[in-house]
Amino acid sequence: MQPRFLPACCVVVFSALAWPAAAQELSSSDSPPKRLALCIGINDYQSPEFEGEWDDLHGCLNDVDLVAWTLRARFGFQNNEILILRDQEATHQGIVEAIHQHLISRAGPETEVVLWYSGHGSRVPDASGQIGEEAEGKDSTWIAFDSRRGDSPVPDFSDDELYSLLHVLCQKTSQVTVVTDCCHSGGITRGPGMPRGRYGEDGTQPVTAEELVGFWPEDIPFLDDDDPRRAAALPVVHIAACASYQQADEHWIEQQGEEKAYGALTWYLCEALQQIEPGTTFQQLAASASQRIERRYDQDVQAEGPLQRQIFSGRFGEALPGFGAVLDDDWFEVQAGALHMLSHGELLQVQDLNGQPLGLMKLEDVRSQQSSGGWAEPPNSSTPNQAVRVLPVGEKQESYSLFVPPGEIEDSWLEDLSGQLPKWLHVVRDSSSSSDFRLELRDQGRFLLWAMPAGLPLAPSRTRGFTSIHQEFLDLLEVERRFRAFMDLVRHPGDIGLQLEIVSPQGERMAHLQRRFGENLQAAKMVKPVSAGQAGLGPLYVQDSQEIDVVDLHIRHQSKTSVHLAVFMLSEDRSVTLLYPGSALRRENALEPEQVLQVPVQLFANPPGPGGRFLRDRILVIATQEFADFSPFLQSRSFLAASDRITARTRGKEKLPPAIFRALKGRKTRGSADLDASGWEYGVHAVDLVVLPAKEN
Repeated sequence: MQPRFLPACCVVVFSALAWPAAAQELSSSDSPPKRLALCIGINDYQSPEFEGEWDDLHGCLNDVDLVAWTLRARFGFQNNEILILRDQEATHQGIVEAIHQHLISRAGPETEVVLWYSGHGSRVPDASGQIGEEAEGKDSTWIAFDSRRGDSPVPDFSDDELYSLLHVLCQKTSQVTVVTDCCHSGGITRGPGMPRGRYGEDGTQPVTAEELVGFWPEDIPFLDDDDPRRAAALPVVHIAACASYQQADEHWIEQQGEEKAYGALTWYLCEALQQIEPGTTFQQLAASASQRIERRYDQDVQAEGPLQRQIFSGRFGEALPGFGAVLDDDWFEVQAGALHMLSHGELLQVQDLNGQPLGLMKLEDVRSQQSSGGWAEPPNSSTPNQAVRVLPVGEKQESYSLFVPPGEIEDSWLEDLSGQLPKWLHVVRDSSSSSDFRLELRDQGRFLLWAMPAGLPLAPSRTRGFTSIHQEFLDLLEVERRFRAFMDLVRHPGDIGLQLEIVSPQGERMAHLQRRFGENLQAAKMVKPVSAGQAGLGPLYVQDSQEIDVVDLHIRHQSKTSVHLAVFMLSEDRSVTLLYPGSALRRENALEPEQVLQVPVQLFANPPGPGGRFLRDRILVIATQEFADFSPFLQSRSFLAASDRITARTRGKEKLPPAIFRALKGRKTRGSADLDASGWEYGVHAVDLVVLPAKEN
């Protein structure tokens, strides 16, 4: 049986702190391009007049826009290498002509080809009658924008057509990936309370070569199921989001104040693609996506074809610092936001994908995981639209905004706080304005504070005594300010180099940990091991709800003298835990040159945060030449109380480096003065984790 490229399932083959660089230099205009992509998305269909009915969809156009953005920003695709057909552009004839003219006609032996379809799928009778080759004697189809309409209804785009086109395409290049985001199982629910099936009722009109006269390319033989040329398997990678009997869910997130839908697999695979390194195979990519999706949706990722093939033949660069962005008409779309500690008005250095500086940009709109802005200091010459990298530079503006809804109760609250609000906080009352925090007042004077734009509720500490609710509110703001500064330390890694690697303990090491922590301890199942010298949305681990999972953090330092280490776990739920050392003894946290320190880290799956996004944890490693006493973090469960005690206890000769000292106090840590004035050598390195809950059976 031949691969069916119009599967009875949903498929996506293609989002964060470190993005790998783009691919190698593109070929010149007189040679075949190194990369080509065709993205087809249909949300709004013409209503069928003769056969079946289907709903319009929510996320297909968002899907193809996200994929095109990812291909540009992550892998260096140029604008003229990506063709997008949206809604009415995606007629039956338009789809055939786009595959023929954009992909087949332009491809060469080394061209990497991606074909993506996002819309309705269906079935029609198979004209060949080859029941053994097709489910129930049916051809799988894409429902084009104009399918089944008019006095002479336009047929669906069938898998026979797709196979025929791919048969010729694969004679020109063996690097073909088919991406379809449509379902053939029926009854898909695309979003809470919003049933949208990416499935149309079965049609009754078979697709034959005669139906295609007038636009079928003369140089493409039409191969029906009974054609002997269909015996050979095509070298096409195909990854399916779900089995034929399952539904494919739509993933809803808040962007720019409104809910937007994406295919769940689209969203999570784009996240996975942000993390891959050269040499990653499609098999590994499918496994990574499967771990993310199967723990939230009832979808089992399927994959077929030459899955050991490397993604884009490994022709893209290693990880570079900063964030991925696309420059389009002097406006930047950045794949990072408030969750990555970016803020409104912040300056970012713009670099091309070879690391050459282009100028400075200024963030003007910061959301949870995306942001945008324009040039602050544009280059002397015109800069073409392209994928770029952006890096935080200079001193971050120490200013946050708090949205307080208009109303008499809120007015009274602010009046009571008159003169007590910190200077770094300013209040906004206009709901259309962006803000860093949002205040919601409850009964009996209680309040709820939200970190925006992620919409994360901040829980007040219960370990301190409060003279008033207002003090509780002010302390909560101060905790958030210091937490962000502490997370932000990784922006200045300092002078002491560290190598961090997370591994799954095995053999005697695992037996030792079980003797130490208990027999129910087990090694975490690692989705993607990573070795990181800087913070990035890195490895994923599967958390078994019945056991306690553990990984080992291996730390090797590259200095010529010994250093002292402290290892923290910082979670997006604002918890801060000192993992190492277990006490304040100097001898316990000293690491000699080239020595490897093993720190066991127990993993616990956080419940999904706003929008169903799994929260990340950051392992933050601080290295100092002199001993630094972090023991208050062992003695207090309150981050604010612990950092206050650090302040009181570090005035002697065992003081902290000023950059770290100021971060714990919530002061600015990114300016050069912090580093130059310290006279200390230190290092700050991190790796981020997302721990997924075990899938319920």
